[in-house]
Amino acid sequence: MALLSPCRIEAESVSVLEGVNDAPSSTTEKEWQKHVQQASKRLRKTTSSARRDSVAATGQGEAASLTEEELEAHKDRTQFHLRLSELVRRKSTEAASMVIMTLPMPTKSGKNAVSPSLYMAWLDFVSRDIESFLFVRGNQESVLTFYS
Repeated sequence: MALLSPCRIEAESVSVLEGVNDAPSSTTEKEWQKHVQQASKRLRKTTSSARRDSVAATGQGEAASLTEEELEAHKDRTQFHLRLSELVRRKSTEAASMVIMTLPMPTKSGKNAVSPSLYMAWLDFVSRDIESFLFVRGNQESVLTFYS
């Protein structure tokens, strides 16, 4: 909390989540499946046919979709985000007026690359139904800047 006060952020408590690597509940996994289905429907509606045709013709870029192959390839990371969602929800229902969480690091290249669609689905799932949720991201440097 000492790091928050120079930035004029008042906080009564800061919670560090434990048990993030435990398996998520079956209820959360069912909610995720429903979330993925809804997200896929939205992506199909909002992704223009011209964009899909351009991607298919040129092989550049990527169509906005959540494929079964990608979901299976990133199952471990998805399980992590599902469990994180449970813990955030459990802690935030205790009268938290705002949840602040660092963004998970996206993997952009290599065999572990995550599509923007899946990455955003994770973020959407973690923050769903929480009124005030702030994701923050830095540049891998521990820096605190404040003005007095």
